[in-house]
Amino acid sequence: MPRPCTMPPAMALLLCLAVLSSGGGCEGCRDDERATLLDIRGQFNYNSSLDWNSTATDCCRWEGVSCSSRTARVTGLDLSMLHGIASSTGLLNTTMFLPLQELQDLSLSGLKIQGCTPGAGFEVWSKLHRLKVLDLSYNGKLMESDVPSLVAISSLRSLFLNGNDFSSNMTIQKLSIMKVDTLDIGKNDIKGTIPTDICNMRDLQVLYLSDNLLFGEIPSCMQNLTSLRILGLSENNRLIVKFPSLIFAKLTSLEKLSLVNNSLEGVLSLSSLQNHRQLTKLELASSGNNFHVQTENPATNLPAQIQVLVLRNCNLNGNSGIIPSFLLHQHKLEFVDMSNNNLSGNFPSWLIENNVNLSHLVLGSNSFAGPLLPSKVHTGLQWLDASSNRLSILPVDINTTLPNLSYISLSGNSYKGNFPSSFSYMNSLQYLELSYNNFLDDIAAAFVGNMLNIIGLKLSGNHFYGSFSPNILLPAVKHLLLSDNEIAGKIPEKLCDSLILMTFDASNNKLTGLLPTCISALSELAILNLRENSLAGSIPSEVCGL
Repeated sequence: MPRPCTMPPAMALLLCLAVLSSGGGCEGCRDDERATLLDIRGQFNYNSSLDWNSTATDCCRWEGVSCSSRTARVTGLDLSMLHGIASSTGLLNTTMFLPLQELQDLSLSGLKIQGCTPGAGFEVWSKLHRLKVLDLSYNGKLMESDVPSLVAISSLRSLFLNGNDFSSNMTIQKLSIMKVDTLDIGKNDIKGTIPTDICNMRDLQVLYLSDNLLFGEIPSCMQNLTSLRILGLSENNRLIVKFPSLIFAKLTSLEKLSLVNNSLEGVLSLSSLQNHRQLTKLELASSGNNFHVQTENPATNLPAQIQVLVLRNCNLNGNSGIIPSFLLHQHKLEFVDMSNNNLSGNFPSWLIENNVNLSHLVLGSNSFAGPLLPSKVHTGLQWLDASSNRLSILPVDINTTLPNLSYISLSGNSYKGNFPSSFSYMNSLQYLELSYNNFLDDIAAAFVGNMLNIIGLKLSGNHFYGSFSPNILLPAVKHLLLSDNEIAGKIPEKLCDSLILMTFDASNNKLTGLLPTCISALSELAILNLRENSLAGSIPSEVCGL
């Protein structure tokens, strides 16, 4: 057992005296930095949820504050926990932070900052010579005109500006002279093409331009950003990416490439990425139909450490129905989405069996048939979407083989017979979608067992009959869709106990009786569809209060 580290009393006294002489106290952080933190807190109209005690001597123990173990000076400040509750004046007094001379990491995410006080822009922080990480994300109304002053902070290495409603691609251009290795300017409304100036950022390792309104082609000079480990360009529907592409072939340091919902064109042979030995996340999904991914000719030999694979709407292997064979050698998959590719054959349960860490499997809108389950228990899978296939064999033991599923979508298949009772005994299940199959059962069977955690239940387009149980209990349900069945009887008043119900669609059934007046208790109700039934009486005036 290692001996505890001890310090002679004389040395401890000397250390304490040294801290005192620098303006601090033996208890921890410096007095002046503690006062600075309290002033900063005041600017954001301190909310009691931030547990800072002005009488506590050691501010290094305060929530969101990090200090050097050697000097006890503040090195990190994270105020993002005030997101949604801060109510600042909108203009940030940047000079207030200057006493924190050792500050390296500053997060002001989601604090409703609109800009800087006149005469003191972000360039003031150039005096914080150790500031490396700055997070100004999700401020919403942050004035885009203040952003260029950030280039004065030469020490910065990571800059987060996502979620700020920026609109001009000139913002990207003006930031391109910075020497940062991480730049996230995604989730804005930036319009225009990607400026070629970005190719000058040779130190970039992480670049996110996702969720904007960028269009045109990706600049070919981006192939020179050879230090890139993560490149996120997703959700720019009009951004054109043409294959084959030298850009991505040369970025061999990539660990993540995300091109989801872009205008992908041409043919990508995944074999062109087999030299990307660090690649763990590959996300491809075209917003159009002019993109093809080829995995078999020539055969793909991607590194065996892929964790996230999205190949959605990619006309895989020319719509031949062939499942990529390289997946047989992948054993670290966590997220797989190969929906809308016309894949056929038996459902690939081996994907679940081979990957113990698989949590999300999305294979909807294909042509799979056969049984659904792996041959052994898999405790990691949480999300299973096999909707719009040709599945007809539903295992009776899904609750024991995949016990931790929280989301199941099997809509648009060919299942028939009774409602599978196994679903009613899955404790983690929150969303169950079985619409547009051929189930034939009493609707009461769908509400037997443990349904306390169900948030979404979608059983439309089947042959459910009978009436609701008067004691129906769905305390967590938000979306209840039962349209296009043969359900009869009254709408039970007990349904009004589902206080967070947002959608109730029981249209095109055989319901009778009155609409319960207790519906006024459903304050979250946004969609109520009861057309094509045999309801009687008047619409309760209480509906007007929703």
